[in-house]
Amino acid sequence: MMSEPRSAYRLAIVAALATGLILLWIIGAVGLIGVEGDPYDRSYGGVLAVGMIGALFARFRPSGMARAMVAAASAQALVAVIALIIGKQHSPVSSVVEILGLNGFFVVLWLVSARLFIRAARLRSSAEMTTRAIPILIAIGLALPATLEAQAGPPGQASAPPRTIFDGTTVIDGTGAPARPGMAILVEGEAIAAVVPAADVIDELREGAEVVDASGWFAIPGLVESHTHVATMANRARAEFILNRQLYAGITTARDMAGDVRSLMDLQRASLVKEIDAPDLYFSALMAGPVFFTDPRTVSSAAGETPGEVSWMQAVTEETDLAQAVALARGTWATGIKTYAAIDGELLAAIAAEADRQGIPVWSHTHVGPARALEVAGTGVRSMSHVCSVGSAAIPDDVFRAGQEGRRSGFVDVDLNHPAVDSVFALMRRHGTVLDATIRVVVEVGLRRMAAIDTVNAPRPGEAADRAGAGPGPRPPPIDRRRRGVRAGCETADAIALTRRAWEAGVMVATGTDGMTPPTSDFPALFDEIRHLHDDVGMPMLDVLKAASHHGAVALGLEDSIGTIEPGKHADIVFLREDPLVGPESLRSVELTVKRGTPYYRRDFVLGAPRAGPPGR
Repeated sequence: MMSEPRSAYRLAIVAALATGLILLWIIGAVGLIGVEGDPYDRSYGGVLAVGMIGALFARFRPSGMARAMVAAASAQALVAVIALIIGKQHSPVSSVVEILGLNGFFVVLWLVSARLFIRAARLRSSAEMTTRAIPILIAIGLALPATLEAQAGPPGQASAPPRTIFDGTTVIDGTGAPARPGMAILVEGEAIAAVVPAADVIDELREGAEVVDASGWFAIPGLVESHTHVATMANRARAEFILNRQLYAGITTARDMAGDVRSLMDLQRASLVKEIDAPDLYFSALMAGPVFFTDPRTVSSAAGETPGEVSWMQAVTEETDLAQAVALARGTWATGIKTYAAIDGELLAAIAAEADRQGIPVWSHTHVGPARALEVAGTGVRSMSHVCSVGSAAIPDDVFRAGQEGRRSGFVDVDLNHPAVDSVFALMRRHGTVLDATIRVVVEVGLRRMAAIDTVNAPRPGEAADRAGAGPGPRPPPIDRRRRGVRAGCETADAIALTRRAWEAGVMVATGTDGMTPPTSDFPALFDEIRHLHDDVGMPMLDVLKAASHHGAVALGLEDSIGTIEPGKHADIVFLREDPLVGPESLRSVELTVKRGTPYYRRDFVLGAPRAGPPGR
């Protein structure tokens, strides 16, 4: 069968021999350029010579034979060009169509043989390299200077970084597949070129490459911090401190969930061009109802401007031109739109639909009151933040209505086992919505200390305030305009239980923190979130690693570029000294972080002191 290396090798040998014999017969009997026996046809013997010499040098090993076949195909195309030139000067000759057609036929046969040898060598990713060579060979065969010039790229373009081979590592690729020991990861420039058994990496690939002995190391995808805030108040030194610590801990991608985009854009650029050691940074533009923009965080994030009236922090209502609002958000270079608060279900659905039309994901709070979790999940947003707010689906309608009318505010006790909660998770799974659970922030702060305790029969803002305070007993706390309405009460145990139910229901869970890390800590808050998912929620480490990489990529809409160790994706890889499947503490054994092919060794990390000089030195 084709799936068996030996069978594929035998078939490849047969294909190569058949191609060579047919070419030999045509050279001697039929002629490729002119009439039968034309001496110019003998130049095609060079094609056979290239193939035979290549096979001898490869010692008939499958991977080497594949290269020999590609070389023969290249020689065939080159001689075809020579034939065209000779054909213009001598007669009798075959037509241009005949020359190109027949030679193109042999080029295809040689490449088919090469692909069969690749299958035999089990170098699946190398097949992609061969496939990419086909357009180049066709361009040579057709001898079109304009095409060749386009292939060459603009003058002065910098060459890609050299090839790096991480040799002998155990790969846990982030797809949920079991660990694969004894593997080699081939990195070309910023991308992963191949992930193959180390024993199958041929000498030719090692020549000229930087080979890193990764035996004894464990390779996992670069981690994704799905919920951070590095520029709520623009402070470049503070932001660099946070991002530097994240990168050297293995975080290669960070999603900022609303801040001063003017600062975030600068940080994003600085990271991409390696001015600073930082993860790739993606950020959001925020939309909320007008009443939210008295929040002091929005004031600091729009410093110098009016919050709610800038493109990265827009107040929206049913009167808003959403096509324009979404276009303005996209113009900030934001990767997503965050919907925060004071938005009803109909408006949220309209925002999500317009954002989808313009190709930008929506990242929503799970409860954006008056829209509750069930309505939010029904819109099919890309991600929903804060698992505790899923409980809003279980708030009794009369209690919720009292909150919206201003007669009640704060947190209320709800039945978190209510069927509506399960309906939220079912909708999230159906739409592929990622849960940004943020368990750690519940532990860190405690939601019941984040706002006033449930207030019953509180006066509306501005109504009868004096009368409310004139009676006996303590004066009820005022309603917080930024948090108008009621929210579901939720403690740490509730957050853990809800996350477990979401995971068991098949919802993708990501790793976001939305919290602060003590400045003296060598590792960022993400490691606490990972620990909660494993130790408290009960997720196996394979699932935890997938949550911390692939699911974060899905939340960003970048799953085709990052999140797993696979050919074609960014070379975002973390190498650990300890087996991460043993437990979350093993993730602290970081030896090396690779971001877009650039190495950042943990030994170079000094808390709060960015490196001097190029990375990896």
